[in-house]
Amino acid sequence: MDYLADNFARIVYNVLYWLEWKLYYGIVVKSIVSEYEFPEFQEDAARSVVLLKNEGGLLPLDKSGLKTIGVIGPNANNRRALAVNWADEHVPAILQGWYPGAEGGRAMAEILFGDRCPEGKLPVTFYHSSEELPDFADYHMKGRTYRYMEQEALYPFGYGLTYGDAEVKEAKVSGEVTKESDIRVEVFLKNEGDTDTDEVVQIYIKDLDSKLAVPNHNLCAFKRISLKAGEEKTVEMTVPNRAMSVVDEEGERHIDSKNFKLFVGFSQPDERSRRLTGKETVEIPVTLR
Repeated sequence: MDYLADNFARIVYNVLYWLEWKLYYGIVVKSIVSEYEFPEFQEDAARSVVLLKNEGGLLPLDKSGLKTIGVIGPNANNRRALAVNWADEHVPAILQGWYPGAEGGRAMAEILFGDRCPEGKLPVTFYHSSEELPDFADYHMKGRTYRYMEQEALYPFGYGLTYGDAEVKEAKVSGEVTKESDIRVEVFLKNEGDTDTDEVVQIYIKDLDSKLAVPNHNLCAFKRISLKAGEEKTVEMTVPNRAMSVVDEEGERHIDSKNFKLFVGFSQPDERSRRLTGKETVEIPVTLR
């Protein structure tokens, strides 16, 4: 029992690769998963799985057929950005498993066969190549992370697909915004698809005035929401006052601008994310009073 608990994810992962899909789903998953359950870890495991690619709606898999997909992880060493260029060019669907623990195999199986939607978002940037990054011994931020990078990412920070079709229909600032206040945002959502889904609403901020600001946008708020098929929902989110500030050369933090722009969506407002998701972010101009 202890061995199965400690090695559950690896066992199911190996089965995924070496057994025919139909046989796997019909016999192995149903027998192993139903006997050993870890319900306290199921939600966390599912949220750690990121759907990076789903060409032609290949996933969820047709249980009657055999398909070729890429499954990365679960693996104890799989905790940082990876080079997956070959897979991106040759494989129609890719799941990034990170290290989801004992329930990782269950989460993978349920997502692969449509028993639940993928819910994860990338917490790091997947670059096209390490050659576009500064030298390892260069500690300047130029070119590093989504806030400073100049090249297009392979898979951007904050990106992750789902089987649902949630949309940000509208977003607006509620109330007055000053140098002392937070920014309150109302977001109007709808799941246009026929699949229940979880999504992560993300708000990014761009300082339009200060020379001290990061060159790109900056994540300033996020909230996970659940939407039934066809459901509409309004959520309230708060962008903290600190998100409008910059740090000067003396290390002092202060607000140096009057004009900002917020981007509300399920990903970054960069061109690569727009192409990958097929969705635009909603832009909100903000001027301090």
